[in-house]
Amino acid sequence: MDRISLIFLFIFTFFTSCATQRYEYHEFLMDTVFDVIIYTPMPKYEADDAVKRMFAMLHEMEQKYSIAISNSSIAILNKAKSVDADPEMMTIFSNTLSMCRWTDGVFDPTIYPVVKLWGFYSGEGHVPASGAVNLAVQSVGYRKILLSPGKITVPWDTFVDLGGILKGYAVDKGVEFLKNAGITNGIVNAGGNLKVFGAKPDMTPWAIGIRHPRKEGAVITVMYAAPGKDISAATSGDYERYFIEAGIRYHHIMSPFTGYPVQNGVVSVSVLDPSAMITDGLSTSIFVMGLRDGMAFAENNALPVMIIINTNGQLIEFKSAKWKEMEANTLGK
Repeated sequence: MDRISLIFLFIFTFFTSCATQRYEYHEFLMDTVFDVIIYTPMPKYEADDAVKRMFAMLHEMEQKYSIAISNSSIAILNKAKSVDADPEMMTIFSNTLSMCRWTDGVFDPTIYPVVKLWGFYSGEGHVPASGAVNLAVQSVGYRKILLSPGKITVPWDTFVDLGGILKGYAVDKGVEFLKNAGITNGIVNAGGNLKVFGAKPDMTPWAIGIRHPRKEGAVITVMYAAPGKDISAATSGDYERYFIEAGIRYHHIMSPFTGYPVQNGVVSVSVLDPSAMITDGLSTSIFVMGLRDGMAFAENNALPVMIIINTNGQLIEFKSAKWKEMEANTLGK
């Protein structure tokens, strides 16, 4: 092989090895499918290893914080009413209680007994007796969770479930893990709690589809995230988990104050924020608040929020000023 051919081969090999590739992964955990798409010049085996280690971290997180796992720290807390907590667990609980205070108790991880009473954990949904609902509501109250150095305690009648915030937290930590592994562009999506980070190779905006609340598999609108900006999105809707009894539709989004599924005309709430944990917690919270209070909360906190209500069978979209601004600017494009 002559010198020119060797130089050409070197240049071809160099640019081929440095070309950005798209890799896609899927893993079932936390009762949903995590979809990961990354763009990286890494060799496939390195990318595979990084994502494999990320999923291993998230599985450990699930083992530690899932209420469905009998020996998790949350299960121990609910049984023993006290649990030793490492710095990560203290951080999660501190952030959770901050969310509770921010929403004036609309977000409340102690609502577990109410949701369980309605059969949403077992998959056997039913309308419970009103007396049982009233009794379950008495055990709800985030202020009953007490944090002390290295320890978390709750009263005998209080039970905690971090499910309202855990997937968002996991998405944030997953993206952080990938970035630390040298993967700086991609998407992590946990059943609709998603985060885009970095940029696609062609530098076109990320397209974030907002699910249509009444047409499965369809989107009702698309938001665009400018390359280089981390943006998370979450949508809570009455279509996620529900049952019909005596011709009435009951969904899983409960009021921590009444113990009943909220019936305020809202069918879907979408929230955008750099933090997936915040969008996860706020999408449900604003749903419970309803259109008037939810939109006021969004405006007071300069949050990009879209609330969809059902009025006589017609879906109507209400968008906060920040949502409209970001929509007009395609999130900074």
